[in-house]
Amino acid sequence: MPFRPKLSFISLSIVVSGVTMFAPAFLALLHDDHETSQVFFYQGLLIALFGTFLGIATLNRSSRPSLRRDMIELTSIFLVIPILFATPLYTLINDFSVLDSYFEAVSSFTTTGASLITINDEVSPAIHLWRALVGWVGGLVMWVAAATIIQHFGFNIFYRSQSMSVPTSTSSQLGDITFQEQPLYWKFSILLPYYLGLTLILWIALFVLGSTGLDSLIFAMSTLSTSGIFGDTPFFASSAGIWGEMIVGLFLLLGITRLLIFYWWYKPILKDFYNDLEVRLAFKIVVLVLVGALVYDWQHLVQRYNEDSILLILKNCWGIIFTAVSFLTTTGFESAYWFAASDNLVNGFPQLVLLSLVIIGGGVATNAGGLKLLRLHILFENVTREMFHLLYPSAVVHKKTWNLRNIDSGWEEAWLIFAMFFLTIVILFLCLVFAGLDFESALTVSMAVITTTGPLVETSLAGSFSFSDLDNFSKTVISAGMIVGRLEIVLIMFFLGRDSWKRN
Repeated sequence: MPFRPKLSFISLSIVVSGVTMFAPAFLALLHDDHETSQVFFYQGLLIALFGTFLGIATLNRSSRPSLRRDMIELTSIFLVIPILFATPLYTLINDFSVLDSYFEAVSSFTTTGASLITINDEVSPAIHLWRALVGWVGGLVMWVAAATIIQHFGFNIFYRSQSMSVPTSTSSQLGDITFQEQPLYWKFSILLPYYLGLTLILWIALFVLGSTGLDSLIFAMSTLSTSGIFGDTPFFASSAGIWGEMIVGLFLLLGITRLLIFYWWYKPILKDFYNDLEVRLAFKIVVLVLVGALVYDWQHLVQRYNEDSILLILKNCWGIIFTAVSFLTTTGFESAYWFAASDNLVNGFPQLVLLSLVIIGGGVATNAGGLKLLRLHILFENVTREMFHLLYPSAVVHKKTWNLRNIDSGWEEAWLIFAMFFLTIVILFLCLVFAGLDFESALTVSMAVITTTGPLVETSLAGSFSFSDLDNFSKTVISAGMIVGRLEIVLIMFFLGRDSWKRN
């Protein structure tokens, strides 16, 4: 058996955070911004060396992988690594305090995408690239976290979805260590080429379609990580046009189903995607949003009736579909054709739809936030079954009438996560109201933070709110909320559960 050194995933994450700083350093050098280039290069070099020495010092000290140690290590990464990511921001942005820099780093690393940098601020392109890179790395870490949960609970994650019946002992193609037995750093090395390859494909596709090289790269990394981060150009103003939106929409499916993320290891077929509960539920939700939006906007469509009305309706339909999928995966990109028939900002129904979509969220074991589609399906089936028993208490129902494999194996966890999800929103909402925010702003920000959908604030509040206007207390509370929302409250439940501390 070949020698495989046991590395600490924290030290590996520190090294990666340092190495990624070389990319904005190179970009700044291309723009003759030597000061910015030196800051990123030297700080990246120091951080990478520190991580290397820490890795050497802790080499081969880790024992057999366990869920308890992996969860502790992943939680520590989301608390510690943003400090390292914040150092160049604090050095380069004069108006940023230590808390502002940490807020910006946490927002990017948790793939929330909320920013203290407004579109009118003159910021170096290297900083925009750095924010997108931090979000991209955070998305990769969440893929590792998903693989870790799969490691201990099997591929049919959480509730034994009936979509696939994959043996839990499926072997990896990269050696004789099964996917279940691989430590964090080994899963990282397996997922990195796949994650990087998808990013490069999307980057090249957007660049070919007309977007600039930097914007294409930022949009590609933001799509894969579902961070919704952009630079000087918002996504709806991208030069890639509707074809670029279609390509991005295709990659957003990675936030709908876990089958695409782990495709190369479990080889799902087309039937598996068709039978997947999350894919089918997401399709129904998008269709429902499309129909509701067209009914809501029919007056504008009729008023603008002309020879191009069919094309206008098709563009409007595409804008609704893309934006719905984007916010369902908690990415937050808005289509250029979102309510294309309306000349002014549409209030009311669209904002309510977006709030509902981010609460629902994407698929389990993906970068998407929210309650998740599979949990919502389980809650719906559980409520339906309980109401049936209330109406017909003496009825005898055949087992095939209810999908008992989903209900009996996960409804308690789903209800608990549902309760804690809204409890954290309420707590964050009360804290923001106490800090002086109005009702609408506090509620929208709370939902955006817990669901890791920062662009929701800009889209819903229409420029009436800015994160840069918050006081230090609000920024601290929101930073904590972003970490809790990114960890999906599952880790907190894990630490509070007595069974988690049993020896495994």
